[in-house]
Amino acid sequence: MKTIRFLTPVIAITFVFLFLAVDASPALAARYHVTPAGDDANDGTSWQESFATVQKALSAASSDDEIWVAAGVYYPDEGGVYLDNDRNSTFTLVDGVEMYGGFNGDEAALEERNVIAYVTVLSGDIDGDDVTDTFGVTRSYDDIRGANAYHVVTGALLSDTTLLDGFTITAGQAALTDLNGAGGGIRVSASSPQLRELTIAGNFAAGDGGGFYAFSQSSVYLTNATISGNTARSGGGIGGDTSSFFLNDVTISNNNAENNGGGIYLGNASTTISQLTDVTISDNKANGRGAGMCTVSSSAELRSVTIVGNENTSRTGQGGGMYNEDSPLSLTDVTIRANRCTGSNSSGGGVYNTASSPSLTQVSIIDNQSSSGGGVYNQGSSPIFTNVTISSNNASYVGGVSNKGNSYPQFTNVTIAYNRDGRLAGGLYDGIPASSTLRNTIVAANVGPGGSQDYRCNSGDVRVTNSQVKSPNRNCSLPSTDPQIQGLVNFVGPGRQLHPILGNSLAKDAGALAGAPVEDQRGMSRPQPQGGGIDIGAYEFGSGLYFIEATVAPQGNGTISPSGDIAVEADDLQTVEFTLIPVPGFGIAGVGGTCSEGSLFDNTYTTAAIIGDCTVTAQFVPAFLVTPEAGPHGSIDPDTPRFVNEGGTTTFNIIADEGFTILSVSGCGGSLDGTVYTTAPITGDCTVEASFKKKFPWPAMVPAITSGADR
Repeated sequence: MKTIRFLTPVIAITFVFLFLAVDASPALAARYHVTPAGDDANDGTSWQESFATVQKALSAASSDDEIWVAAGVYYPDEGGVYLDNDRNSTFTLVDGVEMYGGFNGDEAALEERNVIAYVTVLSGDIDGDDVTDTFGVTRSYDDIRGANAYHVVTGALLSDTTLLDGFTITAGQAALTDLNGAGGGIRVSASSPQLRELTIAGNFAAGDGGGFYAFSQSSVYLTNATISGNTARSGGGIGGDTSSFFLNDVTISNNNAENNGGGIYLGNASTTISQLTDVTISDNKANGRGAGMCTVSSSAELRSVTIVGNENTSRTGQGGGMYNEDSPLSLTDVTIRANRCTGSNSSGGGVYNTASSPSLTQVSIIDNQSSSGGGVYNQGSSPIFTNVTISSNNASYVGGVSNKGNSYPQFTNVTIAYNRDGRLAGGLYDGIPASSTLRNTIVAANVGPGGSQDYRCNSGDVRVTNSQVKSPNRNCSLPSTDPQIQGLVNFVGPGRQLHPILGNSLAKDAGALAGAPVEDQRGMSRPQPQGGGIDIGAYEFGSGLYFIEATVAPQGNGTISPSGDIAVEADDLQTVEFTLIPVPGFGIAGVGGTCSEGSLFDNTYTTAAIIGDCTVTAQFVPAFLVTPEAGPHGSIDPDTPRFVNEGGTTTFNIIADEGFTILSVSGCGGSLDGTVYTTAPITGDCTVEASFKKKFPWPAMVPAITSGADR
């Protein structure tokens, strides 16, 4: 007799819920691997089963997945839907996918990668004929040959969960006049990607954004990156339209724009605010407006930014360092130095403002040059200067600040000094109609036509309170007062170059406290001492200064930054950090000098507390590359090549896999002690090689056979 059994209602419901729970569980995020020796027929889930192309990994990945890419050069026309040498080929980022470069190809954790040692390149050189370095990087637009991909990397509608980290983006050639003419290296639209540890080099755009272009209300987050050697019509390094950029620890250097914004061009982004923090914009060129940075109808905040050595070559160039048009900007802790407008009718060697009224706080504008307004040129603009030093700028017409066409700038605790002009005024000039408001401000030691002329007022509308002008012209109706200032002093950091006053200066304690900043330009609290009066100018006199002279000996083998004479406040027991950078082929030997012995960690030297004038001398020696190589069944730790100073030694841990042992270790004249291999003193490039063998068990002990007589 058959027995028919039914599930009870409780059991049945339980099975239904279990089924639904399993069915509803989210898929686990995948990790795909790419190596030059891989195969796109693999599944990509391990280094051993890696793909050969980045395109294969991108096609397999979906949101929340990761892609790990080993060192090598990868081209967008390989492994995807594109034909060979298709200029439309591009690496299209996938929303929510994190893509990392900088791997050797055996790492188990992200922290094990080394972006510097294992250069991972995404290249637009699809026909393989560019001039490249040993890593396959096209370093400059001038090195592009033939027909390259229009855009190396692209993305649209990307959220901020999308990440590109640890790559060099090179050799894009956006050579057309439509949308394909913008963004040779990277082009994104309506996107907010996270970009880290990138080098964007040697890209071209016939339109905007040689290295990078963002449009359609994108918000780009770029951290720890270098953008160099790119060229475009505008925005040689970075170009943006209706988009914002959040840059942190970024260097933008040696880019070129045929028109505007050699380093950066921002346009039509007044409703969003770009933020630049710890950014260096250096040695860029333009042939129109803003060799370093150009903003048009855009908002931006700059903090701890250095704009240095940029050049505007147009005959009527405007803005060697910056050009601002109809743009609300805020600059804090910024140095604008050694920028040039070389044209015969150029303006604003440091900064050119038109219909813009930026706020500048703790800013140094020094050693800039143009035909008119060597430091700053204002046209229909009313910027606000607070704790600012404008010094050592040069022009044929107005060395320091030139105000034209309804410009009404405000200067509070500002020092305008040592600027030079040949025809109008050395320091400050107010055209018709224009006038300046000076509070607690020094204008002195400037050189104008026929000698000293610090301030030329043409409007007769002068607003000066608690300020000292050494040599005003007669229209100013101001007394002549010598505030007795020192030469320019470097107090370390962006916006920290200023003129101290002497202890017996007439500017000491002569300022008005109402409306004055609570600190001076270098961050010293006002007043000094507490309860006294504040000083006029950007500098508040304290207990005096100690000077550190930072040099390299011998010259040519490396650099120290900051360098030259650096000032610290006496009796504050301050320490100072220096960055040491050896040239290729050299290493850091140590730091000497007369300052009390400090500490050296990696390439950063920190002094002991400064108790008097002293010196810091960086020393460099030849360095050689020691390369570890491990055979099968074992590893060497560390496993990356390292530079070792001449005459120095280094050690490696030799690690055998389970079931194996060390067979031999050789190279670099070293010796093995247990599992630690120590090289001999290094005199040239060399390689440490380790090999391993299988362990063989000891034979089992066989009991001895005894004769009956022995029993």
